[in-house]
Amino acid sequence: MTSNKNIDLAWQIFINGRKIHEWVFQLENRYMVKTGVSNAFGELSFAQMRALKFVKSKRQVSITELAELLNVSAPSASTMVDRLVEKGVLVREPDPADRRKVIVTISQDMVAITEQIEKEIFSNFVDLVEKLGPEFADDWHRVVDRIAQVLDNEMSPIAAQREAS
Repeated sequence: MTSNKNIDLAWQIFINGRKIHEWVFQLENRYMVKTGVSNAFGELSFAQMRALKFVKSKRQVSITELAELLNVSAPSASTMVDRLVEKGVLVREPDPADRRKVIVTISQDMVAITEQIEKEIFSNFVDLVEKLGPEFADDWHRVVDRIAQVLDNEMSPIAAQREAS
């Protein structure tokens, strides 16, 4: 049985994790508005931003893979990709190894923009680390590294299970 202390700690970690996530999301939006990205590519919905992030992190995905990552049907993922292709955000190409498959990648224009957004966000993290001071920053680094290890172990069986299906 989970102790009350662990429940309280989990709640605080959850709340603060969400706060960091929202801060990063605001930084992304601020950059996109400031640079006119929103005007060039049109407004991107939250779901479209998630799709863009998944494609960027994987470098290229099939429609089926993207549907699994987004937890939507393949036709829904295909429709979303169509809209993002129309906006110039993503590129759809036949898979050279299997002409029946479609490979989705980020457009060259969007690659440059996402790299700049990441630089802006990183700059804000540098400021945050400096405000925290070296002791807290070291502690945060150790904790985040440990979280990444635990999550990698948790996610490995999920990935293996998907591959086995």
